[in-house]
Amino acid sequence: MSDVERDDAGRTSKHIGGAALRALGDDTRRTVIDLLTERPATVSELAATIGKAKGTIAHHIDVLVEVGLVEVVSTRKVRAVEERTYGRTADIFWLDSDTAEHLGERWMVADAVEHARPQREGEHGLTSVRFARIPHDRAKEFADRLTELARDFTEGESSGDTVYGLLIGLFPTDRPHLPDPEDP
Repeated sequence: MSDVERDDAGRTSKHIGGAALRALGDDTRRTVIDLLTERPATVSELAATIGKAKGTIAHHIDVLVEVGLVEVVSTRKVRAVEERTYGRTADIFWLDSDTAEHLGERWMVADAVEHARPQREGEHGLTSVRFARIPHDRAKEFADRLTELARDFTEGESSGDTVYGLLIGLFPTDRPHLPDPEDP
């Protein structure tokens, strides 16, 4: 896995594009990748959790293995069959900029909207869109902080009754802006 980078905290990341990104165009495969964020799992565990046939999940796992997003992390004998446990090839997958530009990242927003539901009592959420004209180096600072937030969000023990989603975006826009004020 030479294309996987490890940060100072031991977290792994991998840049993806092309076939890997097309593979993530399928909702079931995105769900599998999300579930494997919690821990490695077998096809049987994934099928039971998602509510789809083991053969269907096995097909999706094969696609994810082929494009390098998932790998076998352990095997064991169960009766006469070898049971495989699958895990992600990295903690975080980064979209290559060329692929992100070609595809657009709208499917991520659509996925978030599709899975979002109204808050129930005791649950917390936040939705906010802001625009600001800032220099490139300041945008880089925000991108680094948001990256750390995204990593923190998925780390730690999985528990609780609610699965929360986190959609983070920092992007250049074509929005108009007022000219800088003239010096008096």
